[in-house]
Amino acid sequence: MKKFKIIIVIYFTQCLSLNAQITTSFYPVNKDVDQDSVYTEAGCVFNYYLGSNSINNHFVSDVYNSRFLDEYNKNSNYLKGKNILGSDLFIGAYVAVMPDSMLGSTNLGYRIGFGTRQFRSVRFSDDLYNLVFFGNKDYAGKTVNFDNTKFNLINFQELQFGFFKDYHDNEINIRGYFGINVLNGQQLQKLNVTKGSLYTADDGEFLDLDTKFKYYSSDMSHKKFGDINGMGLSCDAYLRIEDIKSKITFTFSSQDLGYIVWTKKSYEASIDTTIHFDGVEVNNVLTLGQSNLHGISKDSLMNILYSKNDTNPIPISLPERITLEVQKEWNGFIKTTLFGMNYIFDTGQPIPCFYFVQSFRLTQWLDGGVMANYGGFSRFNAGILFQYHSGKHFSAGLASANLSGFIIPANAFARSIMVNACYKF
Repeated sequence: MKKFKIIIVIYFTQCLSLNAQITTSFYPVNKDVDQDSVYTEAGCVFNYYLGSNSINNHFVSDVYNSRFLDEYNKNSNYLKGKNILGSDLFIGAYVAVMPDSMLGSTNLGYRIGFGTRQFRSVRFSDDLYNLVFFGNKDYAGKTVNFDNTKFNLINFQELQFGFFKDYHDNEINIRGYFGINVLNGQQLQKLNVTKGSLYTADDGEFLDLDTKFKYYSSDMSHKKFGDINGMGLSCDAYLRIEDIKSKITFTFSSQDLGYIVWTKKSYEASIDTTIHFDGVEVNNVLTLGQSNLHGISKDSLMNILYSKNDTNPIPISLPERITLEVQKEWNGFIKTTLFGMNYIFDTGQPIPCFYFVQSFRLTQWLDGGVMANYGGFSRFNAGILFQYHSGKHFSAGLASANLSGFIIPANAFARSIMVNACYKF
């Protein structure tokens, strides 16, 4: 039986072979600051996430480390008609200053920060997964369908500038923030397959590929940290409203609304084609690390792609994030109860991520809590958090919203860790 691996397979395995990462929660300024009228606050954050609705953590780890994948391992995932996988790493630091007055206004401050992000997402069919890891022997006389496949890989750095404004009276506390970020595009690969199918003849004598897709890529010869492959702008917005009497707080934030224009060495291809393959003998569908794609040269596949490309500057939007939260503060041992929703656009997420956080006052200086979440890239998950605070000056937090990913990776579909610290002068 003849077996074949198409361009989309390259990007599917590429996404699985990446380090685990996390989607971030964006705080323009530490939301637990008190009402001091003049202060300076410095902080840092590290967020790491990996999640899928069908691919377990143990399988991802084996692919990343190029371990042998036996039949049990390849069958350990719970495939759906629409499968998604996402990963995100964010590292950042900031300084926020609330002066006595600025631009003739009181309670108006500014924020300067730096951050670096590595984001990946992929949406794929169960047919595509089976083709990658089991070959097309079970598809003789059948068609593999991979319509609506999406792949996003983007690395960028941002220099953040913003202003925040506070308003207080006896009934309400309001904090608003708006920031502009100058972006350095480090690396981009983006694939959007609107139509895709692969037919295998009954006797295995030929394959027919019918596909329509768009593909974008930055200069792949320069993709290290600090390389400049594009420049862009984005904006972040944040609004927090607290009703003092009821101790209920509403929060809205929008992050990464913007574009990066990738340089003239970037590739853009728009392909709508049918290709007939004949006489191709392939004995193994997945052997990670080998120099060719099982009898078919990587160069020959990429030549099909790059023969139909332009190398003009390419404007590509970032995966924008929207967050909504409602929090209730209590007196006594129970500190806060929070319900939230987060959604990342253009990633194939079928529903937003809904989450719940319950925090407790463990000691005068230490809070703890539990959290649960469902949706986004993954299924149901649970985790814990700890927050240390020393008076009004220093605060540090450690949390994982997907704790099972580290404890039982073979039965978990997400893992994450969040670390933050800030000092208020």
